Amino acid sequence: MIVLYALTGPVTILILTALAISTTSGLSGLTTNTGPHGLTEILFGLASSFANNGQAFAGLNANTLFYNITTAVAMMAGRFGLAIPALMFAGMLARQRKDLNPGELCAPTP
Repeated sequence: MIVLYALTGPVTILILTALAISTTSGLSGLTTNTGPHGLTEILFGLASSFANNGQAFAGLNANTLFYNITTAVAMMAGRFGLAIPALMFAGMLARQRKDLNPGELCAPTP
């Protein structure tokens, strides 16, 4: 469960970045820089959307259909892709029972 939580961000961001740099509609959003800085602009834009910030460098025109969809997917993964495994892990911890040893106090929960 923890691994799923830890890998949700990097996997989502890298897959969407790979999709953006391998399609013409993803590359058409780069207005000035098409080299390594263009990759950084795409990566930062998607990582920022994943963190629900929505910032982008000035060289990336993120107001296209492609980037509207991919940043929405990144936002959903950042919101629900992290919340669901965290809630599942909390449920697993809540189901655990601990046997009391002699000398320990019982702290009943309501």
